Amino acid sequence: MAKKEEAPRRAAELPDGGEAPAENEYYRRISGRYRVWKYVFLLLLVVYLVVMLLSYGDSITYANLKFLLKDINTSSESAPGDFSSVYFDKQQDMNFALFRGSLAVSGDSRLTVYTPGSPGGIEYLLNASSPVVLTSDRYLLFYDLGSKQYGLYTALANVYSGTAEHEITGGALSRGGAFALITRSSKAKYQLTLWDASLRRVGTYYPADTDDYIFDAAISDDASRIVLVTASVDMSAFSTRVLLAEAGATSYRTDVTLPGEMPLSAMFFSDGHFCIVCDKNAYFFDENGERLAAVPTTGLNLSSVSPSGILFVTSENVVESENAVSVLDSSGKSVREAHVSARLRDAALAGDGTVYLLGTDRVFRIAPNASVSEELCSGSVLRLLAGDGYVLLCRPTGVSTAFADGKE
Repeated sequence: MAKKEEAPRRAAELPDGGEAPAENEYYRRISGRYRVWKYVFLLLLVVYLVVMLLSYGDSITYANLKFLLKDINTSSESAPGDFSSVYFDKQQDMNFALFRGSLAVSGDSRLTVYTPGSPGGIEYLLNASSPVVLTSDRYLLFYDLGSKQYGLYTALANVYSGTAEHEITGGALSRGGAFALITRSSKAKYQLTLWDASLRRVGTYYPADTDDYIFDAAISDDASRIVLVTASVDMSAFSTRVLLAEAGATSYRTDVTLPGEMPLSAMFFSDGHFCIVCDKNAYFFDENGERLAAVPTTGLNLSSVSPSGILFVTSENVVESENAVSVLDSSGKSVREAHVSARLRDAALAGDGTVYLLGTDRVFRIAPNASVSEELCSGSVLRLLAGDGYVLLCRPTGVSTAFADGKE
Protein backbone atom coordinates (compact mmCIF):
# COMPACT_ATOMS: atom_id res chain seq x y z
CA MET A 1 0.00 0.00 0.00
CA ALA A 2 1.38 3.38 -0.93
CA LYS A 3 2.32 5.59 2.02
CA LYS A 4 0.01 8.56 2.40
CA GLU A 5 1.85 11.80 2.05
CA GLU A 6 1.41 14.42 4.74
CA ALA A 7 0.25 17.83 3.65
CA PRO A 8 3.03 20.38 3.92
CA ARG A 9 2.86 22.71 6.97
CA ARG A 10 1.44 26.06 5.94
CA ALA A 11 3.03 29.22 7.08
CA ALA A 12 0.97 31.79 8.96
CA GLU A 13 -0.82 34.14 6.62
CA LEU A 14 -0.42 37.87 7.16
CA PRO A 15 -3.23 40.37 6.57
CA ASP A 16 -1.47 41.75 3.48
CA GLY A 17 -1.31 38.33 1.86
CA GLY A 18 2.34 37.68 2.71
CA GLU A 19 3.68 34.80 4.78
CA ALA A 20 5.59 34.60 8.07
CA PRO A 21 7.44 31.66 9.60
CA ALA A 22 5.29 29.45 11.86
CA GLU A 23 8.00 29.69 14.58
CA ASN A 24 10.54 32.32 15.50
CA GLU A 25 13.79 30.66 16.53
CA TYR A 26 14.97 33.58 18.67
CA TYR A 27 11.82 33.74 20.82
CA ARG A 28 11.74 29.96 21.07
CA ARG A 29 15.18 29.99 22.70
CA ILE A 30 14.19 32.85 25.04
CA SER A 31 11.01 31.07 26.20
CA GLY A 32 13.03 27.91 26.82
CA ARG A 33 15.45 29.77 29.06
CA TYR A 34 12.59 31.33 31.08
CA ARG A 35 11.00 27.92 31.48
CA VAL A 36 14.25 26.51 32.90
CA TRP A 37 14.70 29.43 35.30
CA LYS A 38 11.09 29.07 36.47
CA TYR A 39 11.69 25.50 37.58
CA VAL A 40 15.05 26.41 39.14
CA PHE A 41 13.40 29.19 41.13
CA LEU A 42 10.58 26.93 42.35
CA LEU A 43 13.12 24.30 43.40
CA LEU A 44 15.17 26.87 45.33
CA LEU A 45 11.98 28.19 47.00
CA VAL A 46 11.01 24.70 48.17
CA VAL A 47 14.53 24.09 49.52
CA TYR A 48 14.46 27.46 51.32
CA LEU A 49 11.06 26.76 52.93
CA VAL A 50 12.16 23.30 54.07
CA VAL A 51 15.36 24.69 55.62
CA MET A 52 13.48 27.51 57.38
CA LEU A 53 10.83 25.15 58.77
CA LEU A 54 13.46 22.74 60.06
CA SER A 55 15.57 25.53 61.57
CA TYR A 56 12.91 27.84 63.00
CA GLY A 57 9.81 25.65 63.26
CA ASP A 58 9.59 26.12 67.03
CA SER A 59 9.35 29.91 66.60
CA ILE A 60 6.43 29.82 64.15
CA THR A 61 3.34 30.07 66.33
CA TYR A 62 -0.33 30.77 65.84
CA ALA A 63 0.13 34.15 67.53
CA ASN A 64 2.83 35.06 64.97
CA LEU A 65 0.52 34.23 62.09
CA LYS A 66 -2.29 36.30 63.61
CA PHE A 67 0.07 39.26 63.92
CA LEU A 68 0.95 38.97 60.22
CA LEU A 69 -2.76 39.20 59.42
CA LYS A 70 -3.33 42.37 61.44
CA ASP A 71 -2.99 44.72 58.43
CA ILE A 72 -4.96 42.59 55.97
CA ASN A 73 -8.17 44.35 54.97
CA THR A 74 -7.23 47.52 56.88
CA SER A 75 -6.79 49.73 53.81
CA SER A 76 -9.87 48.91 51.74
CA GLU A 77 -12.29 51.79 51.36
CA SER A 78 -15.77 51.87 52.80
CA ALA A 79 -18.60 51.68 50.30
CA PRO A 80 -22.40 51.62 50.56
CA GLY A 81 -23.51 47.99 50.73
CA ASP A 82 -26.56 45.85 50.22
CA PHE A 83 -27.19 43.73 53.32
CA SER A 84 -30.73 42.70 52.38
CA SER A 85 -29.64 39.05 52.10
CA VAL A 86 -28.13 39.00 55.61
CA TYR A 87 -30.02 37.04 58.26
CA PHE A 88 -28.81 35.86 61.65
CA ASP A 89 -29.98 34.25 64.85
CA LYS A 90 -31.26 36.41 67.67
CA GLN A 91 -28.85 36.84 70.60
CA GLN A 92 -28.86 38.53 73.97
CA ASP A 93 -27.37 42.05 74.21
CA MET A 94 -27.06 42.55 70.45
CA ASN A 95 -24.75 45.22 69.02
CA PHE A 96 -24.55 46.49 65.45
CA ALA A 97 -21.82 48.55 63.80
CA LEU A 98 -20.65 49.54 60.32
CA PHE A 99 -17.04 48.51 59.87
CA ARG A 100 -15.44 49.98 56.74
CA GLY A 101 -18.15 48.85 54.36
CA SER A 102 -18.99 45.68 56.29
CA LEU A 103 -21.62 45.04 58.95
CA ALA A 104 -20.59 43.73 62.36
CA VAL A 105 -23.25 41.98 64.45
CA SER A 106 -22.45 40.77 67.95
CA GLY A 107 -24.18 39.33 70.97
CA ASP A 108 -23.46 37.14 73.93
CA SER A 109 -22.44 34.07 71.87
CA ARG A 110 -20.88 35.25 68.61
CA LEU A 111 -19.47 38.12 66.56
CA THR A 112 -20.07 38.01 62.80
CA VAL A 113 -18.76 40.36 60.09
CA TYR A 114 -20.85 40.46 56.89
CA THR A 115 -19.67 41.89 53.57
CA PRO A 116 -22.15 43.61 51.20
CA GLY A 117 -24.12 41.29 48.95
CA SER A 118 -23.11 38.13 50.81
CA PRO A 119 -25.56 36.20 53.02
CA GLY A 120 -22.75 34.60 55.04
CA GLY A 121 -20.05 36.20 57.13
CA ILE A 122 -16.92 35.48 59.12
CA GLU A 123 -17.99 34.25 62.56
CA TYR A 124 -16.14 34.32 65.88
CA LEU A 125 -17.52 32.51 68.91
CA LEU A 126 -17.87 34.49 72.12
CA ASN A 127 -18.92 33.86 75.67
CA ALA A 128 -19.88 37.33 76.83
CA SER A 129 -22.40 38.64 79.34
CA SER A 130 -22.29 42.34 78.33
CA PRO A 131 -20.58 42.60 74.92
CA VAL A 132 -19.48 45.97 73.52
CA VAL A 133 -18.22 46.59 69.96
CA LEU A 134 -16.37 49.71 68.77
CA THR A 135 -15.24 50.25 65.17
CA SER A 136 -12.72 52.48 63.41
CA ASP A 137 -11.13 52.85 59.98
CA ARG A 138 -8.67 50.09 60.90
CA TYR A 139 -9.88 47.72 63.61
CA LEU A 140 -12.94 46.45 65.43
CA LEU A 141 -12.57 46.33 69.22
CA PHE A 142 -14.64 43.90 71.28
CA TYR A 143 -14.73 43.72 75.07
CA ASP A 144 -17.04 42.23 77.67
CA LEU A 145 -18.12 44.62 80.43
CA GLY A 146 -17.51 43.21 83.88
CA SER A 147 -15.13 40.51 82.67
CA LYS A 148 -11.49 40.56 81.53
CA GLN A 149 -11.72 39.39 77.91
CA TYR A 150 -11.22 41.59 74.85
CA GLY A 151 -10.18 41.20 71.22
CA LEU A 152 -9.13 43.16 68.16
CA TYR A 153 -10.39 42.23 64.67
CA THR A 154 -10.15 43.15 61.01
CA ALA A 155 -12.92 42.09 58.63
CA LEU A 156 -10.97 38.91 57.94
CA ALA A 157 -9.26 37.85 61.16
CA ASN A 158 -9.08 38.06 64.92
CA VAL A 159 -5.63 39.65 65.12
CA TYR A 160 -5.34 39.91 68.90
CA SER A 161 -7.10 38.45 71.92
CA GLY A 162 -6.20 39.38 75.45
CA THR A 163 -7.12 39.13 79.08
CA ALA A 164 -7.01 42.30 81.17
CA GLU A 165 -5.50 42.29 84.64
CA HIS A 166 -8.75 43.57 86.15
CA GLU A 167 -12.44 43.76 85.22
CA ILE A 168 -13.18 45.92 82.17
CA THR A 169 -15.58 48.82 82.68
CA GLY A 170 -15.13 50.72 79.40
CA GLY A 171 -13.01 51.29 76.34
CA ALA A 172 -12.06 53.64 73.52
CA LEU A 173 -10.87 53.23 69.93
CA SER A 174 -9.28 55.88 67.71
CA ARG A 175 -9.95 56.23 64.02
CA GLY A 176 -6.40 55.04 63.26
CA GLY A 177 -6.59 51.91 65.41
CA ALA A 178 -5.11 52.89 68.80
CA PHE A 179 -7.28 51.56 71.62
CA ALA A 180 -7.70 51.81 75.38
CA LEU A 181 -9.39 49.82 78.12
CA ILE A 182 -10.79 51.20 81.36
CA THR A 183 -10.48 48.67 84.16
CA ARG A 184 -10.48 48.35 87.92
CA SER A 185 -7.08 48.93 89.48
CA SER A 186 -4.95 47.86 92.41
CA LYS A 187 -3.32 51.35 92.61
CA ALA A 188 -6.54 53.39 92.37
CA LYS A 189 -10.23 52.70 91.91
CA TYR A 190 -9.81 52.69 88.13
CA GLN A 191 -7.10 52.89 85.49
CA LEU A 192 -6.86 53.28 81.73
CA THR A 193 -4.34 51.38 79.61
CA LEU A 194 -3.49 52.66 76.11
CA TRP A 195 -2.14 50.67 73.13
CA ASP A 196 -1.08 52.04 69.74
CA ALA A 197 -2.26 50.66 66.37
CA SER A 198 0.70 48.23 66.31
CA LEU A 199 -0.57 46.63 69.55
CA ARG A 200 2.25 48.10 71.66
CA ARG A 201 1.36 49.31 75.15
CA VAL A 202 1.84 53.09 75.35
CA GLY A 203 1.07 53.72 79.01
CA THR A 204 -1.30 53.49 81.95
CA TYR A 205 -3.27 56.47 83.27
CA TYR A 206 -4.96 57.02 86.63
CA PRO A 207 -7.46 59.65 87.85
CA ALA A 208 -5.88 62.78 89.32
CA ASP A 209 -7.59 61.74 92.57
CA THR A 210 -7.19 58.00 93.07
CA ASP A 211 -10.66 57.79 94.66
CA ASP A 212 -12.36 59.12 91.48
CA TYR A 213 -14.20 56.96 88.97
CA ILE A 214 -13.28 56.89 85.26
CA PHE A 215 -16.59 57.25 83.43
CA ASP A 216 -15.34 57.43 79.85
CA ALA A 217 -12.34 58.19 77.64
CA ALA A 218 -11.57 59.12 74.03
CA ILE A 219 -8.49 59.00 71.78
CA SER A 220 -7.69 61.53 69.04
CA ASP A 221 -7.66 60.30 65.44
CA ASP A 222 -3.86 60.41 65.25
CA ALA A 223 -3.56 58.81 68.72
CA SER A 224 -1.39 61.68 69.96
CA ARG A 225 -3.76 62.68 72.77
CA ILE A 226 -6.17 60.99 75.14
CA VAL A 227 -8.88 62.49 77.34
CA LEU A 228 -10.19 60.88 80.52
CA VAL A 229 -13.48 61.88 82.14
CA THR A 230 -13.44 61.19 85.87
CA ALA A 231 -15.85 62.05 88.65
CA SER A 232 -16.15 62.04 92.40
CA VAL A 233 -19.36 61.54 94.34
CA ASP A 234 -19.94 63.42 97.60
CA MET A 235 -23.36 63.07 99.25
CA SER A 236 -24.95 62.20 95.86
CA ALA A 237 -23.40 65.29 94.25
CA PHE A 238 -21.13 64.74 91.26
CA SER A 239 -18.03 66.72 90.35
CA THR A 240 -16.46 65.97 86.96
CA ARG A 241 -12.84 66.38 85.92
CA VAL A 242 -11.58 66.45 82.34
CA LEU A 243 -7.99 65.22 82.02
CA LEU A 244 -6.15 65.71 78.71
CA ALA A 245 -2.77 64.02 78.21
CA GLU A 246 -0.25 63.45 75.44
CA ALA A 247 0.08 59.78 74.55
CA GLY A 248 2.89 58.32 76.65
CA ALA A 249 3.19 61.38 78.92
CA THR A 250 3.45 60.93 82.68
CA SER A 251 1.39 64.03 83.58
CA TYR A 252 -1.81 65.66 82.38
CA ARG A 253 -1.64 68.63 80.05
CA THR A 254 -5.08 69.95 81.06
CA ASP A 255 -7.13 69.39 84.22
CA VAL A 256 -10.58 71.03 84.12
CA THR A 257 -13.18 70.69 86.89
CA LEU A 258 -16.92 70.81 86.08
CA PRO A 259 -18.74 71.13 89.44
CA GLY A 260 -22.21 69.63 89.78
CA GLU A 261 -21.98 67.70 86.50
CA MET A 262 -22.39 63.95 86.03
CA PRO A 263 -20.38 62.78 82.99
CA LEU A 264 -22.05 60.68 80.31
CA SER A 265 -19.64 60.34 77.39
CA ALA A 266 -16.53 61.72 75.67
CA MET A 267 -15.54 61.93 72.00
CA PHE A 268 -12.89 63.43 69.71
CA PHE A 269 -13.69 65.04 66.36
CA SER A 270 -11.57 64.80 63.22
CA ASP A 271 -10.18 68.34 63.64
CA GLY A 272 -8.76 67.54 67.10
CA HIS A 273 -11.53 69.22 69.12
CA PHE A 274 -13.32 67.10 71.71
CA CYS A 275 -16.60 67.11 73.59
CA ILE A 276 -17.66 65.97 77.06
CA VAL A 277 -21.39 65.33 77.42
CA CYS A 278 -22.78 65.68 80.95
CA ASP A 279 -26.26 65.57 82.40
CA LYS A 280 -26.67 69.37 82.41
CA ASN A 281 -24.36 70.61 79.64
CA ALA A 282 -22.13 69.44 76.81
CA TYR A 283 -18.68 71.04 76.92
CA PHE A 284 -16.62 71.60 73.78
CA PHE A 285 -12.83 72.01 73.90
CA ASP A 286 -10.14 72.75 71.31
CA GLU A 287 -7.11 70.54 70.72
CA ASN A 288 -5.23 72.25 73.61
CA GLY A 289 -8.00 71.69 76.14
CA GLU A 290 -9.33 75.25 76.07
CA ARG A 291 -13.09 75.42 76.56
CA LEU A 292 -14.95 76.69 73.49
CA ALA A 293 -18.63 76.36 74.44
CA ALA A 294 -21.15 74.88 76.86
CA VAL A 295 -24.48 73.71 75.40
CA PRO A 296 -27.40 72.77 77.70
CA THR A 297 -28.42 69.09 77.60
CA THR A 298 -31.41 69.16 79.94
CA GLY A 299 -34.07 66.85 78.52
CA LEU A 300 -31.54 65.10 76.26
CA ASN A 301 -33.17 61.97 74.86
CA LEU A 302 -30.91 60.76 72.05
CA SER A 303 -27.50 61.65 70.62
CA SER A 304 -25.17 60.54 67.84
CA VAL A 305 -21.64 61.48 66.80
CA SER A 306 -19.95 61.92 63.42
CA PRO A 307 -16.31 62.86 62.67
CA SER A 308 -17.26 66.53 62.34
CA GLY A 309 -20.10 67.09 64.80
CA ILE A 310 -22.73 65.80 67.17
CA LEU A 311 -26.51 65.38 67.12
CA PHE A 312 -28.74 66.11 70.12
CA VAL A 313 -32.44 65.17 70.30
CA THR A 314 -34.13 66.87 73.24
CA SER A 315 -37.65 66.07 74.43
CA GLU A 316 -39.96 69.04 74.86
CA ASN A 317 -42.73 67.32 76.82
CA VAL A 318 -43.13 64.54 79.36
CA VAL A 319 -44.35 61.89 76.91
CA GLU A 320 -41.46 62.68 74.51
CA SER A 321 -43.80 63.20 71.54
CA GLU A 322 -42.31 66.60 70.68
CA ASN A 323 -38.57 66.71 70.02
CA ALA A 324 -36.06 69.42 69.18
CA VAL A 325 -33.26 68.26 66.86
CA SER A 326 -29.92 70.08 66.93
CA VAL A 327 -26.75 69.42 64.93
CA LEU A 328 -23.62 71.07 66.35
CA ASP A 329 -20.15 71.33 64.87
CA SER A 330 -16.93 70.44 66.71
CA SER A 331 -16.83 73.88 68.34
CA GLY A 332 -20.37 73.64 69.75
CA LYS A 333 -21.91 75.99 67.18
CA SER A 334 -25.37 75.17 65.87
CA VAL A 335 -25.36 73.96 62.28
CA ARG A 336 -29.00 72.97 61.89
CA GLU A 337 -32.19 72.99 63.96
CA ALA A 338 -35.39 71.04 63.35
CA HIS A 339 -38.53 69.86 65.12
CA VAL A 340 -40.12 66.41 64.92
CA SER A 341 -43.58 65.57 66.29
CA ALA A 342 -43.18 61.86 67.03
CA ARG A 343 -41.88 59.57 69.72
CA LEU A 344 -38.32 58.67 68.77
CA ARG A 345 -36.40 55.52 69.68
CA ASP A 346 -33.01 56.04 68.03
CA ALA A 347 -30.98 58.60 66.10
CA ALA A 348 -27.98 58.50 63.75
CA LEU A 349 -25.83 61.28 62.29
CA ALA A 350 -24.10 60.51 58.98
CA GLY A 351 -20.72 61.88 57.97
CA ASP A 352 -22.29 64.32 55.49
CA GLY A 353 -24.52 65.78 58.21
CA THR A 354 -27.71 63.89 57.31
CA VAL A 355 -29.86 63.06 60.35
CA TYR A 356 -31.85 59.84 60.64
CA LEU A 357 -34.50 59.36 63.35
CA LEU A 358 -36.37 56.18 64.23
CA GLY A 359 -40.03 56.63 65.14
CA THR A 360 -42.65 54.09 66.10
CA ASP A 361 -43.48 53.01 62.55
CA ARG A 362 -41.30 55.16 60.31
CA VAL A 363 -37.83 56.58 59.75
CA PHE A 364 -37.26 60.30 59.33
CA ARG A 365 -34.44 61.87 57.33
CA ILE A 366 -33.34 65.48 57.75
CA ALA A 367 -30.96 66.38 54.93
CA PRO A 368 -28.13 68.96 55.19
CA ASN A 369 -30.39 71.43 53.33
CA ALA A 370 -32.99 70.95 56.14
CA SER A 371 -35.51 69.11 53.94
CA VAL A 372 -37.43 66.40 55.81
CA SER A 373 -38.61 63.08 54.37
CA GLU A 374 -39.82 59.82 55.85
CA GLU A 375 -40.26 56.12 55.04
CA LEU A 376 -42.51 53.58 56.70
CA CYS A 377 -40.84 50.68 58.48
CA SER A 378 -42.15 47.55 60.16
CA GLY A 379 -40.84 45.01 62.61
CA SER A 380 -38.85 45.43 65.77
CA VAL A 381 -36.03 47.80 64.79
CA LEU A 382 -33.33 47.93 67.46
CA ARG A 383 -30.81 50.33 65.96
CA LEU A 384 -30.11 52.77 63.12
CA LEU A 385 -26.73 52.76 61.37
CA ALA A 386 -26.02 55.72 59.09
CA GLY A 387 -24.05 54.96 55.93
CA ASP A 388 -23.08 57.01 52.89
CA GLY A 389 -26.45 58.03 51.47
CA TYR A 390 -28.49 55.35 53.24
CA VAL A 391 -29.40 54.07 56.70
CA LEU A 392 -29.58 50.48 57.94
CA LEU A 393 -32.50 49.34 60.08
CA CYS A 394 -31.11 46.65 62.38
CA ARG A 395 -33.50 44.01 63.68
CA PRO A 396 -32.94 40.96 65.92
CA THR A 397 -32.65 38.61 62.91
CA GLY A 398 -31.69 40.81 59.95
CA VAL A 399 -31.29 44.28 58.46
CA SER A 400 -32.99 46.37 55.80
CA THR A 401 -32.08 49.62 54.06
CA ALA A 402 -34.01 52.89 54.05
CA PHE A 403 -33.42 55.88 51.76
CA ALA A 404 -31.16 53.74 49.57
CA ASP A 405 -31.68 56.12 46.63
CA GLY A 406 -29.58 58.73 48.43
CA LYS A 407 -31.92 61.50 47.23
CA GLU A 408 -32.77 64.37 49.52
